[in-house]
Amino acid sequence: AVNVIERGSADCMIVGGCGSNIQPVDLAKFSLYEELSRYKDDPAGACRPFDRDRDGTVAGEGAAAFVVETLKHAQERGAEIYAEILGLGAGCDGRGPARDVSGSGLVHAIRTALNAAGLSPEELGHINAQSKASPREDVIEAQAYHRALGEAATHIPVTALQSYFGHSDAGSGALQLAGSLLALKHGQIPATLNYQTPDPQCELNVVHGSPMDSSIGTSLSVNRTNLGQSAAVVLRRL
Repeated sequence: AVNVIERGSADCMIVGGCGSNIQPVDLAKFSLYEELSRYKDDPAGACRPFDRDRDGTVAGEGAAAFVVETLKHAQERGAEIYAEILGLGAGCDGRGPARDVSGSGLVHAIRTALNAAGLSPEELGHINAQSKASPREDVIEAQAYHRALGEAATHIPVTALQSYFGHSDAGSGALQLAGSLLALKHGQIPATLNYQTPDPQCELNVVHGSPMDSSIGTSLSVNRTNLGQSAAVVLRRL
């Protein structure tokens, strides 16, 4: 949508994503292709992004939609403007289990988005992480942040919203983006639920316990599949 608007083919587009997974076929797919949590005694505590004791994700459902438009079009119709899209990036680690497990696709997506935005890592106010609480994938994701952002990766506040709504598959990216937009609007970064014990393999500044106030009006939101496709967007509050 951004590319269509930038080349002048449209001045306003509606985009979004949704996931509806709580039904037998999708749950069977999740059990085959995702690491599902085995927490039995505490369902609310089952999804534990970046926590040392995480053991998998939880299937979720959700949807979000957005109006993407030029600044002029938004102002002319009196729209409430949440943020400006500064930069986009995409990448892929390869195909299937044999893909590059270093997270090179995510590294490329983040670097591309930051370059397009003209920002340094130190200028990011927070990261909205993909983390599904996978023992394996969370480590790949965390290490990708360090490769893409350098030393700043240990300081930038990180939130992982799938701790609230689980993994809604195709809806996850849209829900996470909505979370970043609201965080920028209200100047508060949501806390990550169930983050109790830091994992030394995921050395990140995970926001937990309570929301964090933030006056920095920029964010990086990422999305990544377990097959290695990655996307990143840098936003700025207007």
